[in-house]
Amino acid sequence: MNENTINNIINIGTANLEAFKQFVLEKGIAYTEENGNVVIENLTLEELLDLFEKAFAYIGKNKKELAEDEITDSHTVIKATTRKSECVILERSKAGRKLQDKNELPDIYDGGITFPTYEYKTKTGIKTVETILSLSYEQVKEWEHYMPTFERLKPFDIEILAHAVTLYIAGNRIISTDMLFRQMNGGKNKQPTEAMRREIYDSFCRLGRTWLYINASQEVEAGLNKKAEFRGALLPCSMIIGDTILNGQPAHDCIKIYDTSPLIEYAMLKGQVSPIALDMFNIPNVNRTEENIMLIGYLTRAFADMRNEKSDRDKHIISYEPLYAYLGVEGDDTRRKCGNSAVTPGIIATKTKRIRKTVRAVLDSWIESGNIKSYQELKADNKPARKGAKVAKIRIEFYTAKEKKIQN
Repeated sequence: MNENTINNIINIGTANLEAFKQFVLEKGIAYTEENGNVVIENLTLEELLDLFEKAFAYIGKNKKELAEDEITDSHTVIKATTRKSECVILERSKAGRKLQDKNELPDIYDGGITFPTYEYKTKTGIKTVETILSLSYEQVKEWEHYMPTFERLKPFDIEILAHAVTLYIAGNRIISTDMLFRQMNGGKNKQPTEAMRREIYDSFCRLGRTWLYINASQEVEAGLNKKAEFRGALLPCSMIIGDTILNGQPAHDCIKIYDTSPLIEYAMLKGQVSPIALDMFNIPNVNRTEENIMLIGYLTRAFADMRNEKSDRDKHIISYEPLYAYLGVEGDDTRRKCGNSAVTPGIIATKTKRIRKTVRAVLDSWIESGNIKSYQELKADNKPARKGAKVAKIRIEFYTAKEKKIQN
């Protein structure tokens, strides 16, 4: 290493430091943490010194371009403090479940639905508490420049909502898709594909333009809620797509979140939210496709229900048929993905086999992280599914409080 390089390292300065950060991020040598710090890992001293030499050659070569960027303001500069969350907030209200049910959505959009949320005994009999839920797609000024190809809410959007609201609750008013995707990968630095980034953009647009209304007046009368009405965009937000500097670091985009979701507010006032440890989303062997993101969300919600003593869900068993239906394996979505051709038993068998393989990968990861003890595949009669038998369910075993204490 020559003397000039050493002097450059000693006198790196603020301007050179930002350019150096940009260089290591572009080359994939480093990643940005939620707090904005750029982290470089696993370099020997020789590799680090070589990196400095290449970086300062890059800085010298691009100094003019960097200056022009600053003068012409070709990058949108956003100053914000970013924070990471140690858990993901999942809402578990009946209203939220309705929004994830593709069979319910047409009626929710077409005038809304009324559904029971609670029953209690009175002197004259059983009293049912009912709640009203409706959705509409609104013309929101912040999203006039962007229109997704599919406008109505999708189950995938509820997963994006959960992660976005989690970052908002952690104190972030401005986020990026990279921050969101990193959280969806359990805090690990993963870059979404361009196709996935586009799916996320579409999802934010739907969330920003989908107007939610919940009438919980009967819940208030029964002492089950403190607020009678919840209304507003599912996620009040706007977005800048393109070259952006967020916290001094290059970003593909930035999403400004103005307030929490009325759906999350509704669930929180009812005590129907569940914090899920971030490491449960760290599943290295599962790519984050739209289907897999939905699958992971489905399993984490099932996990939350199983750990909730008040839940009416079977405490240990997940049935595959509802999961297949949720992912659209045997419905219109499958026919659409297959080019509107007839869905053959072979196609369905291939897709369900892939789903079961992904479920096993998720549960294996949860065992490794200590979140569950084990699992067992079952037949429809709840007996163990031996090799070659049709798997219909999966039973999860948790650590007892005593075992967990020993484990920790």
